[in-house]
Amino acid sequence: MSRSEKLKQTLQSLDEEKSGFILTSQVRAVLSHVMEDKDVESLLQTAVREVGVNGKINYNQFVDYLCLDNQEASSPVSTTASVDETQEKMQKRLEEAESEVHALRLMLRRQPLEFTVGQYNILAGYLGANKEPWFLYGVDMPESRRAEIVKLHQQRGPDGKPVNAGWPNYVRGVLSEEEIKKVEAIDAQDFNWEARKDRLVDVIRDMDSDLLSLVECDHYEDHFKPALEKMGYDSVWRKRPRPSSADGCCIAWKKGFFEIMATHCVEYVDKYDPVAKRTFKDRIALVALLRSVAGGRTLCFVSTHLQRNPEDPTQDMLRARQVGQVLREIGELTKKHNAHGAPVVLTGDLNCTSFGRLRGIANTVSLL
Repeated sequence: MSRSEKLKQTLQSLDEEKSGFILTSQVRAVLSHVMEDKDVESLLQTAVREVGVNGKINYNQFVDYLCLDNQEASSPVSTTASVDETQEKMQKRLEEAESEVHALRLMLRRQPLEFTVGQYNILAGYLGANKEPWFLYGVDMPESRRAEIVKLHQQRGPDGKPVNAGWPNYVRGVLSEEEIKKVEAIDAQDFNWEARKDRLVDVIRDMDSDLLSLVECDHYEDHFKPALEKMGYDSVWRKRPRPSSADGCCIAWKKGFFEIMATHCVEYVDKYDPVAKRTFKDRIALVALLRSVAGGRTLCFVSTHLQRNPEDPTQDMLRARQVGQVLREIGELTKKHNAHGAPVVLTGDLNCTSFGRLRGIANTVSLL
């Protein structure tokens, strides 16, 4: 192999994009092993002018320009170390760097794994409305007044249909016309999806979490996924099983901090009708098995959205059953991937007023 071919081969190994161009600094680094600094800089100035484009050099044209195989023995390039020696030096430095990285990872494994976690219920675009009885921002709303509105909202006729269906029927007689207009104004200003979608991304950016859970998340493909990628996250998303619902759960992780090992979606079975042979499912838990890039530690991360109405304690049993289901699925997932003992981080909108009570019931349910 001629000297020109050897040098081309060395420079080509730095061309990860296979574009035919590499950075001028990369050419400088290679030539500094085979030439004096003053000769390198002089040569590079000419190369940039003759075969350079936007800070890069066409290395094939550059080597041809050098005419290495036709130079006399007294030329700067021919009298210095060979290209083979350059490759050997670079290979040795690479091996040393790999050894240092390996040692660093071993040291990191002996240290506690520290990371930040963020949880955010973003309020799905199709669900965001200030006109709902549980919002109604902009007007004075003591508990007694809200309870009256909720009662009107839930009132049913003999046929089982809502008596006060649709806004603003269920607030008539409780809110004044002026207050109704105030609620509507805030709805358009702050709850409308187009008005708040970019503000949601700003909040996520300010959280700056290593691991992130987004629940009640819709617009994943067209909004959140590309936004998360720009912020340095990889992510996964799953839709809840209810056909009329467009939202679901999303898990995101910093690319340089974690890498994905496996994901699993748990669709909660709320009840089963043996007569109709129908299973009722509404909500989910998204489970991700992650590995830290630096230390190789394994972590199980869960994002979920449990049964609604936290003010209703009768729903705690269903929420506990949902937690029991995800506990069993976590056990199966970690067993399958030989990740026994991996710490578990459970995040989400748990819709409960006492997590201790929920955890106690779930521990019992998971054993059934």
